[in-house]
Amino acid sequence: MHQSVGVIGAGVAGVACARTLQNAGRGVALFDRGRGPGGRLSTRRAPIDDDLTIHFDHGAPAFSAASARFSAIVDDWIELGLCARWRPRRAVWRADALHAIENEPALIVGVPTMGAICRRLAEGLDIRSGANVELLERIDGGWLVRMTDSDGQASAHGPFVCVVVAAPPPQALPLIALHAGELAEQLTKIEMRTTWALMLRIEDPTPEAPDMIEIEGDPVIERIIRDDAKPGRTPDQGHSRWVVHATHAWSAARRDHSQRQIVDELAPASLALLGRLAGRPIDPAQTRHAAAHRWGAARPMNPLSADCLFDRELGLGVCGDCFEPHAGASGVEAAHLSGLATSERLLKCLEA
Repeated sequence: MHQSVGVIGAGVAGVACARTLQNAGRGVALFDRGRGPGGRLSTRRAPIDDDLTIHFDHGAPAFSAASARFSAIVDDWIELGLCARWRPRRAVWRADALHAIENEPALIVGVPTMGAICRRLAEGLDIRSGANVELLERIDGGWLVRMTDSDGQASAHGPFVCVVVAAPPPQALPLIALHAGELAEQLTKIEMRTTWALMLRIEDPTPEAPDMIEIEGDPVIERIIRDDAKPGRTPDQGHSRWVVHATHAWSAARRDHSQRQIVDELAPASLALLGRLAGRPIDPAQTRHAAAHRWGAARPMNPLSADCLFDRELGLGVCGDCFEPHAGASGVEAAHLSGLATSERLLKCLEA
C-alpha cells in the first residue's frame, strides 16, 4: 500500500488520525520518539522482583466524555474491554480539611492500564518508534520526514502527499514554522503546563485516604491519585500505589532537575500530605518504590477553540489535546476528536 500520509506523534490524536486513514484504505506511517504508542496515555512498568511487576498510569489518570460522539466511542471501547468506568472516592483538600465530592459522573480508565488504549488502537499500524523527527521538507509538492533514530542514525522517509503533526505545540512549532506561518502563529498562542509526576508504592494500604484528591492552595502538589484503586489493576497485597502531580509553578521552576532530585524533594512532601489525608502519619521507611517523570507539555492552559489546524494547499495538519473541538472537551477526548477531525479533512483533500 502506498503510504500517502506521514503522522508525527503516536499519542491519542496521532493514533486516532492514522487509524481512520488506514481504515479508509490510505497508507500511513507513524513516527514517534517514544518506545511505543501512547503519549500521555502511557504507563510506567516497575519490576519489583522476579514474580511482580507493577504499573503506574503516570500520564492522564482517567478521562471523561463531554460530547455525544466521544461518548459513543467510549461505549465501544468498554464493550471491547479496552476501558472501564471508575467511580473513585473523590475529595478536595482545602484549608487543612478534606471535603468529599459526591454524585460525580463516573470516569473512564484504560484496562488493565491507561496505556492499553493506544496500544490496542494502534495494532496493525506502521509505527517507527524511537524516531526523533527533526525536519519536514517540501519536495515536488510532497513531504519528506527527516529523523534520527535512538542510535543517532539519520534517515529520510517519504515522499508523503500529506503530513500531520500530532504533537504538543513546543514540538510541533519547529516542524511547521518554515512552511505554514499562519498555523504556527496560532500555535504560539497556546501555553502548556509543565508537570512532574511522582510514582509511589508504599507498604501501607492506606484505606482511610480517598482515591482521587484535588489539592487546593498547596504550592507543591496539585493532585493525588490512588492507582491501584482503578478497575482491572493487579492486586498489591498490603501496599498502595499513588501517582502525585506537582503544580505547574513548582514543576516549571524545576524543569531541568533530575528525576532523583524530584523524588528526593517531592516524595517526602507527598507522604506527609498522604498522612494528613489518612488522618495518621505514614512512615517514609515504608516506601518501596519511588520514581519521577517530567511532562514538559502536560496539558494546555488555553486550548484553541477549534478541532485542528489544516492547510489544504500544503497538505499539512496539526492536531492534539491543545484544541477544544467540542465545548467542555479536554484531555483524551479533545485529542481523539482532534485526530478524527484532521483525518476527515485529509480524506477530503486526498479524494479531491
